[in-house]
Parts: sequence; C-alpha cells; structure tokens
Amino acid sequence: MKNNKKKVFILKKGEKFMKYLKQAVIESKAIYGHMIRIILTTIALIINANQIIWITNAFSDPNNSTHWVNLLIGGIVINFCIDAYIERNASITNHYTFRRLSEIFFQKINSLDYDAFVSISPASIITSSSNIWKVSKIPMMTVGFIRNIIQVIITIGAITILSKKIVIPVVIIYLIMAFVGFKLFRVWGEIDKKIDNNNHKRAAEIDMCVSGFQEMRAFCTQDFHWKRFSDIFDSGGSLIIKRSTINLLITGVFQISDGLVTVGMVLYLLNCINNHSIVASSATAVIVLVWRLIEPLISIIDFMDQSSELTAPIPKIEKVLDYQNSVINGKIHLDKFNNSIEFQNVSFQYNESDNVIDDISFKIEKGQYIGICGRSGGGKSTLIKLIPRFYDATKGKILIDGIDIKDYDINSIREKIGIVSQDMYIFDGTILDNVKYGSEHASILDVTKACEKAAIFDFIQSLDKKFDTEVGSRGIKLSGGQKQRLALARVFLKNPDIILLDEATAALDNESESIIQKSLDLFKNKTIIAIAHRLSTIKDSDIIYVVDEHKIVESGSHEELVEKKGVYFNLLR
Repeated sequence: MKNNKKKVFILKKGEKFMKYLKQAVIESKAIYGHMIRIILTTIALIINANQIIWITNAFSDPNNSTHWVNLLIGGIVINFCIDAYIERNASITNHYTFRRLSEIFFQKINSLDYDAFVSISPASIITSSSNIWKVSKIPMMTVGFIRNIIQVIITIGAITILSKKIVIPVVIIYLIMAFVGFKLFRVWGEIDKKIDNNNHKRAAEIDMCVSGFQEMRAFCTQDFHWKRFSDIFDSGGSLIIKRSTINLLITGVFQISDGLVTVGMVLYLLNCINNHSIVASSATAVIVLVWRLIEPLISIIDFMDQSSELTAPIPKIEKVLDYQNSVINGKIHLDKFNNSIEFQNVSFQYNESDNVIDDISFKIEKGQYIGICGRSGGGKSTLIKLIPRFYDATKGKILIDGIDIKDYDINSIREKIGIVSQDMYIFDGTILDNVKYGSEHASILDVTKACEKAAIFDFIQSLDKKFDTEVGSRGIKLSGGQKQRLALARVFLKNPDIILLDEATAALDNESESIIQKSLDLFKNKTIIAIAHRLSTIKDSDIIYVVDEHKIVESGSHEELVEKKGVYFNLLR
C-alpha cells in the first residue's frame, strides 16, 4: 500500500512539471513540428513495411516484377526525403522547446523573492538549470516512442497479411518480453534518481570549493574536500555499475528470447513450406518482419530507460518552478519618496523561529540620517531588509508616505533605494560594467563623479586599462576595501532617494571611511539609514537607534545617548 501511494505521488509530481513542458512546447510552436513528424513517420513506416511485401511479390510473380520494383524505387525515394526532413525537424523543434523552457526557468529565477535563495541552495538551482536540456528532450523522445508503437502495429499488420497463424504466438512472446523489460525499468528509474542526487552532491561540493577557496587554503582542508569528492564519485560509480547490470539483463532477455523466437519460426515455416501452405519468399519475408519487431520493442524499453534518466531531475526543477513567493507584489506605483518611512509595531521571524525583530516602532523623516547599532544578532540587518521588501513583516506595518509598503509595486520601491552591504556582489566583468550596473545609460562623466565620491577614482586611474580593467569572478582581483568602494560608486551613480548602508564602510581604512562620510554628506535631501558596528560611522546621525535583544532600547543623538550611559555608552567602551 505504501509503494502504491509513492507511485501516485511521483505521477502527480510529473503531472505538475508537465504543465511547464506543455507550455514550452505550445508557446515555442514545437508542437506542430512533432505532429508533422508523427504523420510523416507513419507514412514512411507503411511504405517500409510494404517494401518487404513488394519484394516478396516480385519474387512470387516474376511477370509483374517491373511493377513491384518501380513501387520499391518510389518508396525508397519518398522515405529518403521523409527521413531527411524528420532529422532536421527533430533538431529544430527540440531546440525551440529547450529555449522556451529555459526562458520559463530563467524568468522564474528572476521573480523569486529573497527567501527563495535561502530555501533553495544555489547549487540546486544551477544543476537544475543545466538539466533543462535533458528534460526538454522528453517531447522528442515521446514522439520516438509513438513512432515505435506505430512501427510495431504496422509490422504486425504486415505479418498478418503474409501468415495469420504465426502472429498470435509472436505477439504473446514479445508482450512477455516487454513486461519483463518494464519490471526491470522500474528498478532502473529508482537508480536514475539516486544518480541525479549524486550529481547534485558533486556540483554542490565543487560550488563550495570554488566559493570557499580562500577558507580552504587558510585551513588547509583540500584533502578533506578531496576525500568528500572522491566518496561522492565512489557512490556514484556503484550506482552506474548497478544500472549497467540491469541494462545487461534487459539486453540478454531480449537477445535470448529473439533467438528462440527465430529458431521456432524457422522450424514452423519449414513445415509450412513442406506442406505448400506458404512459399519460400513469403516465409523469408515473415522472418524479416519479425526481426524488425525487435528493434522498435528494444527502442520502447530504451525510451523507458532514457525517460527515467530524463525525468530524474524533475523534482529539483519543480522545486524552483513551483516555489511560491511569500512577498506578494502590490499595485500602487511609488513615483517619488516625499515624506517618511514609519515602522508600526513591526515584528519578524524566520519560519517558526523566535522573533528576530520584536514590536519595533519608529519614524524616519525624509532627509534624515539615521544610524542603527547594537550587538551582533540583534536583528539590525533584518530591519533594513524589510524596507525594500526582501522580507515582509510577520506582524505590524511599514508605511512609506503613509501607505503600507505591501500595497506598492515592489520594483517602484526598490528603484528609489540604493543598498550597500558588507558583502556586496561584484560581477565578473570590467570596473565600468560594475559601476554602471543598473544604470547602463549613464555617461562616463557621471561614472567618474560617482567614483570620485566613493574615493576609488584615483585607484582606477592608476590601472593600465583604467575602467576597462577586468575584476574577475566575484571581484577576486580587488581588495575588500576596493570592492566596497566600487559598490558605493554604483549607488552614487544610481542617485536614489533612500540609501541603506549595512556595514558599508566595514572593510575601509579610517582615511577612506572619512572620505566616504564626507561624500555621503553631499547627498542633499536623501534619506540615509546606516547600520554600523564602528560607531564613528554613525555618530553624526540625526538620530541613532540602539537595537538590543531584538528591540529598540534607546534612541537619540550621539551626545544624548552618551549622557544616558546605557547600552550605547557600553558599546562605545
């Protein structure tokens, strides 16, 4: 009973994915190509089966042999044209399906909210993207499966025309063979899922080695990761051996059965020839047609093999495609930030954990410079992630200009916000590409001014290729401070109404930090919210909010908080 439930669940999962595959096939218009292939294939198979009968008739009726030979030549020409068209059509339709399915997947990734990239590992998303090519072959493979079914039916029909008595035992024997093959295929499918999981582990291990290369070398853990990688390959190798053993069993069953069927047919047909119930040419044609049954039957089993391999990645791809964003987009467009940002009794928790932010209320007026500080783990970074709606508050409201941010179009909010965090992502490309990221139409003059404000222009000018210097993957060719200033230049160029700084100057030396602070002062009428451990960064803020134990425990100017001699005063010490 348990196994039956599991089968039903797997079928339902497959059905869920098929809606995306169906959408890709229809929208790419590949469906018309597949339909044409099925029609032309049927015509070709009918001609093919008849060619054997025409050859038999030519030998049986020499007086009309010219007629049969002409039919044979015509059939060869037509089949050549059909095969050439089908070969080209298959590649094109498969490419169209692959492209559309890739577009659906990519559009989904781009629409995922912040929490999705916490729930789904990057390695899983990357391997799923790579496996799109596999699953896009399913429609083409299905057409091939239909072709083989049609070939079996047409071949059995041709055998029936030549010898009705031999059809029933042949069909029964091949049905038994197909049943045995199907049973073995089910085991095959389970192994393919394990192989796919093994591939995912291997990709995740490589991703860790690439992303964490610095830590690996610092802690001398190369041998540790090599052992893990080797163990993954060993387990994958045993699965592949198991899979090849089943393949050998299936091939052996079919070859032995086919041999026995052939021997049985030869003995039976020899008896029929001796009894003059069939001529030798027709008997030969029957054997040829029966032999031609084995090819499509093996292809049907091969389809089951390949389909198990192609469908194995589906659960991981579905996890991405079926992910439901917790942050729902609003409809009001925020044309301009005019007045204030207000937190009203805001609480937030990740999943079922304790509150990371607990009943926080405060108001930020337009043009204010707000500092937020506190001990690590108090919820400071989470607090400012709620403003651009990377997450939504679990309780309470956040208002922008008096309207709940949940009612705004998300992109219209984010267009007004510039974010610089401690771990800003630097893209593989040039310095110019990174500074202009999100502001691709900016002039070189504007780029230069942004870099001057971020105190990185002099460094860029010292490079041989200046703005055209390649920074490498994740900015590997830059120091931590240079990455931070490059990220700041990106925000200066965007020139947003609201600036969120999450430890934005943490990687800078005191001199660079001082320059950045002066640059931030140049933003007139901009609202700046800065989180800092280094309190010198925020001491000139209009208001400083001190977060402790997930609540705001103090607020005021630097001087006022020092006088209180509370949490802020202790942080200074």
